Amino acid sequence: MRRRSFLAAAGVGFAGSLAGCTNLFETTASREPPVVENRPEASYIPTHQEGMEMVGMAEAGDLKVGVMYSYPHRFWEVQGQQAERIDVGRNDAIHLMVSVWDAETGVVVPSTGVTVETSDGDGHREEEVVYEMLSQRMGFHYGDNWPLPGDGTYTVRVDVGGANIRRFGELEGKFAEPASAELEFEYSERERNDIPYTTLEERQGNPGSLPVMEMQMEMDTQDGSGMNMDNESEMDNESEMGNESGMHGDSGTNGGMAMPVGKAPAPDSLPGESFGNETSGDAVFVANAVPGGRFGDQPYLLVSPRTPYNGLVIPSMGLTATLDGDEFELEPALDPDVGFHYGANVEGLSSDDELELVVDTPPQAARHEGYETAFLEMPPMTF
Repeated sequence: MRRRSFLAAAGVGFAGSLAGCTNLFETTASREPPVVENRPEASYIPTHQEGMEMVGMAEAGDLKVGVMYSYPHRFWEVQGQQAERIDVGRNDAIHLMVSVWDAETGVVVPSTGVTVETSDGDGHREEEVVYEMLSQRMGFHYGDNWPLPGDGTYTVRVDVGGANIRRFGELEGKFAEPASAELEFEYSERERNDIPYTTLEERQGNPGSLPVMEMQMEMDTQDGSGMNMDNESEMDNESEMGNESGMHGDSGTNGGMAMPVGKAPAPDSLPGESFGNETSGDAVFVANAVPGGRFGDQPYLLVSPRTPYNGLVIPSMGLTATLDGDEFELEPALDPDVGFHYGANVEGLSSDDELELVVDTPPQAARHEGYETAFLEMPPMTF
């Protein structure tokens, strides 16, 4: 991805504008320990755990947008079955993150393009289409490392593209058109450096996952001062496969707003009859045969992939199903109760059929540390 940077001044005026502002090119604050050697080809405990600073939440059409940041850090871009490390750049001041969800149901909305623009009052502007990302703490989101020229007041604009995936129930017809949201926030390096940061020397590299961050924001603030982030949670390395759906809208306790992280529903809460659960490349796949009606006139093959420890949805993959010799491409879809999943209408579908799932394309979302070795080599599954 190529970022566009803009400065109002030019020529001699531009050169002069840099005098006394060397922090424009010296804002990087990466504390990361070396990458773990001999990492498992699966989800693992990363070298460290970070907190976050909330910028705020705003409406973008039918969607809710949440913006937050932490320290700039390495991440991995995925192309095909290869994960390429993206290191912190010289100018990067923060790791900027955006969550996008349906305001009424709390369903996280992946597979839509997100562009972010930041600007200050001095004519400095940054604009980029940001990555789809998977994080153990945040689940699916959009983000990238991001430069800021220094302390000050910034406006962040988030442009969300129209969704081009199937939508069911009360989500049908929503998110078809692009929408935008704007937020203003105060940034200082000192406050960024106060964000909690814990190294995990004794646990790093072990199979498992960090706990999902519980995020709660008071209704009367958009500057992060009312943000409550659960940074003290104990790690739970028991496989959950989505014990909670996380789809409860944006109403939190004490009149606040909760930011959903995109948990898949528990397997026994999915509609229809179960084919069972299988694992490929460390991802857990839950497959169900749903009678006609809710997802169309014909029965619906519903496949819900999730991470093995916190049951987080995994988008941006290509899936093909074979049922008794017939092959079907599974399409990404959104449902108010099921959330993000993959599916296809199949005439005569029954959970007694022999089902084979093939991951044609592993998840192409970028990865935070701890996921970059998982969900890449994904052999076929037979249910």
